[in-house]
Amino acid sequence: MLEIILLYFLCKRMGQMLRSKGWSRPIWMQILVVVTWLGCMFMGALIYGVYVVITQGEDALNDIGLAAYLPALISAGIGVGIIFFIAKMLPAQTTLHEEGS
Repeated sequence: MLEIILLYFLCKRMGQMLRSKGWSRPIWMQILVVVTWLGCMFMGALIYGVYVVITQGEDALNDIGLAAYLPALISAGIGVGIIFFIAKMLPAQTTLHEEGS
């Protein structure tokens, strides 16, 4: 539940940042935030699961429990951080129109 609230605020922040740069429809980047969050969480948990199998054997997966959740959250945070970095580096829409004229 807390992740949903966090994703809501992250999407809202992404929209504010892009609108301040003159982007009228930031919905695609907001969708990308959610997709990146979910994808990186899945990949982080999967990679951690593979790591546990390699280091401790298959029996360790029976008791993995919430241990995979922390690496999943960390990887999701890194992924969304990269998306925000990319969005921050995007040029403002006004400069694109002025250069094209």
